[in-house]
Amino acid sequence: MKLNETAPWSDEVLTGLIRQGDAVAFEAVYNKYAAQLFHAAHAILKDRPTCEDIVQELFTNLWVKRKSLHIHHLRSYLFTATKNNVLMTIRSGKIKVALCDLEALVAQHTASDNIDAKELQQCIDRNVAQLPEKCRTIFMLSREEKRSHKEIASQLNISAKTVENQMTIAMKRLRSSLKDFLSFFL
Repeated sequence: MKLNETAPWSDEVLTGLIRQGDAVAFEAVYNKYAAQLFHAAHAILKDRPTCEDIVQELFTNLWVKRKSLHIHHLRSYLFTATKNNVLMTIRSGKIKVALCDLEALVAQHTASDNIDAKELQQCIDRNVAQLPEKCRTIFMLSREEKRSHKEIASQLNISAKTVENQMTIAMKRLRSSLKDFLSFFL
């Protein structure tokens, strides 16, 4: 699929096109977000060249790593990456930041982490609900009710080995289904 410049494309479509190497889609994303990302970084760092470098590096990495990135929410990804690069710049000591600006960034980071944790929990809940019934029951007893494999086996009248096998199945499925989500945050 090629990008038609006259049609408004969703971030999801643009992300897919970028993953396929579509330079026009990449340019559309750059034009849509570069100024916003620069202003977000500049609001904290107040250093034009450093903020330009942060945005440039972000888009360079997006293009270079386009095939291996699994981006579900492009806007969130770009702003989170910018925020993290701003934090790394501050930690490196290259730029001195006013205390009030740093406090605002920390508050924003904490709020963002809460949203990320909520999204992760919703994703886990959806994936747990898709487990086979027996597997889901064993998983919930283990993780939600904090029961040992032996206690679960006794309660469900099955062997401890069956509980262990079902937990292994559940964890493999959850890891597999959550890996894209987690790679975004890690």
